[in-house]
Amino acid sequence: MNRISKSKLLLILIIPLIISGCSILSNEKKNADKNPDLERNVSVIDSERKIENEENEGAEKIDEKAKEVNESEKEKEREVVLQVSKMAIHPVYAELNKSTGRWDVVFKLEFLTNIRGEKGRWQLFLYNSEKLVDKKNIDTTEADAGIQGFKVNYAVKQVKEGEKYRIKAIKEFRFLQPGGSTAASYKIQKEIDVNFNSEVKLISSTVSCNKILYKINYTGLIPAKLSIEVKFPKKSFFKTFRVVGGKRYDVDFDSNLNRNIFEVKNGESEIDFNLEKFLRIASTPETNAEVSLKSEKILSATKFEKPNVTVKAGTGKIMIENGNGSLPIYIDSIVLVDANAKTIPVGMLLCDRIEIESGYHGRLLVIGGPNLFWSDDKERYLTKKPEYILFDGEI
Repeated sequence: MNRISKSKLLLILIIPLIISGCSILSNEKKNADKNPDLERNVSVIDSERKIENEENEGAEKIDEKAKEVNESEKEKEREVVLQVSKMAIHPVYAELNKSTGRWDVVFKLEFLTNIRGEKGRWQLFLYNSEKLVDKKNIDTTEADAGIQGFKVNYAVKQVKEGEKYRIKAIKEFRFLQPGGSTAASYKIQKEIDVNFNSEVKLISSTVSCNKILYKINYTGLIPAKLSIEVKFPKKSFFKTFRVVGGKRYDVDFDSNLNRNIFEVKNGESEIDFNLEKFLRIASTPETNAEVSLKSEKILSATKFEKPNVTVKAGTGKIMIENGNGSLPIYIDSIVLVDANAKTIPVGMLLCDRIEIESGYHGRLLVIGGPNLFWSDDKERYLTKKPEYILFDGEI
């Protein structure tokens, strides 16, 4: 077949295909013209599918991001919970040298860690403001599950109250070459202050008749110096003493509180202050008073108004009463004027009420006030019948 014949044959084959394709396109166009909603529906469906796919992809990305953030936060929380590295100072013992006013003190350094690089041998250096005072080497040991640490006691002599020392803890790392010589080294260092002082905070104070109960919280290495002042208009008394945590102190007029040796620990303590003897020396019918607990500042102040004594008769009783919030006062006796001046001894402090078994009605006197007086000859307080008439009237 010659070349022209082949070309004619190719055209004969192609032309029907072209006609068929045009026919298909023409039919689709006719269908679209006849039903225009069909074309719009196809377009809307395609758009909705595209939007839905984009939304799904966006939601998947947000979920993945949220998971990443949550895992990151959980990892941070695990790090916060798991990582422990702390030093603390604890009191042990203190003794006061009364001639110098300085202290010999024992305290404890405690270190706890679960950081891998902080386990092992440490060098400890104790400094005062001028020089190195002490040097120790100590290894961490197992303290709890996953926690290592050490506890070491220090004894320092002749420190002043309020003085400050410092401990430096150094751990050195050395990387050796195959031959044994040091290839590289570095150090980590921790520091902590050692304050030879104390602090007392008041928790509460409660008045009960002639007693005041103080609850305090103590922290420090040296016992805290406190004082209680009982202040009357013309006379004042002071009791000075030192406290630590975890103790109960009974303080009254005769207490010997001049101690110099203490086992020291932090925590709550109670001070039970008995006012009776102070009142028997200085509480008169016209006297008010104030009781103050002090450290470097006033921790508590309790005020009492002057005594307000009244008397009334009950069923078979004589009732002597003192006004609410008034200063307690010593009651010596009751004189029954209409019963041939019969005297009924009482001999106790009137806080709020005293009841005497007696069915008496008539005029009576209540005798009271201070019954302790200083004797220059004996150089101590002696008892004496009070000279004040606290009440004179009918019941």
